[in-house]
Amino acid sequence: EYMGAVAAKWAEDRVLGADRTPLEIQRTMPKLGFKGVGAHQSTVLIQPTSRCLVELVEWPPFVVALADVEIVVFERVRFTLKTFDMIFVFKDYNKPVRQISAVEKKNLDALHEFVHSHHIKYYDTPASLNWPNVLMHINENLTDFVEDGGWDMVLKDMSRSDSEEEVVDDGSSFHASGYSSESIDSMEFASDSEEGDDDDDYGDGEGYDEELSDIGEPLSEAEER
Repeated sequence: EYMGAVAAKWAEDRVLGADRTPLEIQRTMPKLGFKGVGAHQSTVLIQPTSRCLVELVEWPPFVVALADVEIVVFERVRFTLKTFDMIFVFKDYNKPVRQISAVEKKNLDALHEFVHSHHIKYYDTPASLNWPNVLMHINENLTDFVEDGGWDMVLKDMSRSDSEEEVVDDGSSFHASGYSSESIDSMEFASDSEEGDDDDDYGDGEGYDEELSDIGEPLSEAEER
């Protein structure tokens, strides 16, 4: 009722004005939430709305508008690890990526469905990429990046790789006709030592596995409403 009253007040002519953006109210879906480590380096509950992923308890809040996301990369997806990281790469390559770390492995399939339900392409990789370098070289060679296959060229060969021997910091997955060897060498993976240990307790996540299994359908219904 309170949020409805706020929206109604905002919509009044004396408040709205000719050049004001209408206020849109979105509700979080706690049953579809999952735990991860955000920018505050603490475990928080990330929750979807019909158009966003948010964490609104700690300050500053974490908000990712899904309409602005081009791809999602699930990093450190290996049999030997209990958690993975979720990277949001925006359509504007000048914007830094957003990251949710240490998401429990049991949520991976449900998050695949969630991302797919919003028509966003995703990739699984066994390594962590140096994203500032990746985006810098893409911006410097944007035409070559597009002509050589875009994100498929960068990430597809790494997708669903199960062998840890394949996680090598030689940048071999980035070879393409439009890129020099110097630029490829600087787009190397982050080292395993930077990823940290995977033995910390990030919460038991009780109930999240079952709730997340249906994450695609409720969001679609929410968008229709």
